[in-house]
This record gives sequence, C-alpha cells and structure tokens, in this order.
Amino acid sequence: GSAGFPRDFTIEVSNNGTDWTVIETCTDVTAPYLAPYVINFDEEQSAQYIRLVTTRLGVPAADDGNGTNYRLQL
Repeated sequence: GSAGFPRDFTIEVSNNGTDWTVIETCTDVTAPYLAPYVINFDEEQSAQYIRLVTTRLGVPAADDGNGTNYRLQL
C-alpha cells in the first residue's frame, strides 16, 4: 500500500454539519498501485457536507521523521 493511505475509515454525510450519518465503513483497505481507490455506494447520496473519519493509517512515509508527524494521503 501507499504510505499514509487510510486503512480503516468511515465516510459520513450531513446536511447541517452537526448531525452525521455513516454511509460507508471500510476496514483493512490496501491502497491500489497507481490507481484510484473507488467506493460505490449502495444508493445515491445527497448531502451538503461529507467527511472522512480515519481510525487507522497505513505505514508512515520514510520522511515522516520519528513518528511524530502524520499525514493522510487521499
């Protein structure tokens, strides 16, 4: 996988920025090599806001220092 790519995460939507609904839960995801990671939802979604809540990232990049720097690759 790619450094910093999210391994476990949820995708959530909201119409007011306060009340969130989980529309997708992904676990143990491996980043595809030189290709996008595509998520197809079971049904069409309509929302004003979308957020990605990551609970586990892939291995840190070699230049992330001593483990105190974190970055998320999208």
